[in-house]
Amino acid sequence: NRQLSLQRQLAQPKPPLLEFKDGAASLSGWTKMDEPAGGAMERTASPDGIASLFIRAGPVTTASWRTTVRLQRGSYQFQGQVRVAGVKPLPFGRNQGAYLRIAGRTQAGTHLVGDSSWKKITTDFTVDVAEEEVEAGCELRASTGTAWVDLSSLRVIRLR
Repeated sequence: NRQLSLQRQLAQPKPPLLEFKDGAASLSGWTKMDEPAGGAMERTASPDGIASLFIRAGPVTTASWRTTVRLQRGSYQFQGQVRVAGVKPLPFGRNQGAYLRIAGRTQAGTHLVGDSSWKKITTDFTVDVAEEEVEAGCELRASTGTAWVDLSSLRVIRLR
């Protein structure tokens, strides 16, 4: 099974280089990962009607929406608007609450817990090679609560 999975993954075409307009590129192609037992994940409208990626935590949740993009060497910022309600962190681990992340990078961005109206969250990262596939994620690590991520706000900004 592992070999078949690897063969399928290697047969997939590389995503095209992300195209920037005025230094920004919107992200799409979001897929859910690790849907929480006792929780839920769906594309839906937030309570105030904004098209969102939604995660409702189960008792032990580490769930995310992810997409992969290909970027050229440079410095970037991944950003989006996030709203949370009743988010309680897990009693273990470093990254807690709702946050944005780039896989394989140290996370230094804002993490939302408790209740919060829409807040812009960012995380900076670099690509040190000529081209790299980067996995962006909208994550929730919590024992209870809900998170909404405004789909139209998810973008990568080229810093340099």
